Amino acid sequence: MTIFALRLAEHCDMSRSSIMEAALFHDAEEAWTGDIPSPMKKMIDGARVPKSKMLGDMAWLANEEMQTVQALVKIADLACDIKFLICYGDGRHADQVREQIAQRLENHIEKWKKIAPSLDWRDIEMEVDELLTAEETHLDDYL
Repeated sequence: MTIFALRLAEHCDMSRSSIMEAALFHDAEEAWTGDIPSPMKKMIDGARVPKSKMLGDMAWLANEEMQTVQALVKIADLACDIKFLICYGDGRHADQVREQIAQRLENHIEKWKKIAPSLDWRDIEMEVDELLTAEETHLDDYL
């Protein structure tokens, strides 16, 4: 996911290191818990690490830039979730989950187009589409 977030960052005028740092922090709790659904994390004591605690080291970023960095990381995360389900999901439930995540991704992009209209959204969306439609994607390049 970090590598794909960096690819999205190529279409923005922001620091690649801040994108990489935020992407790594984004998945930090999964290093401890594994990749489990968020509702389950709420049920497991100590499974969630407050993002503000982890992202505190990035306080040097302006608040607006921090939000944009986090938005791009979330786009990369959702797109990689969808790609994982395209490649490895099996059955009706996987299709339903993929559709739900695709809707969340679309809503997230539409929201951020309004908040950060100066970003090159056409290229960002093309990058996401390329990941999701490529027949032979080496998923390890993105996850």
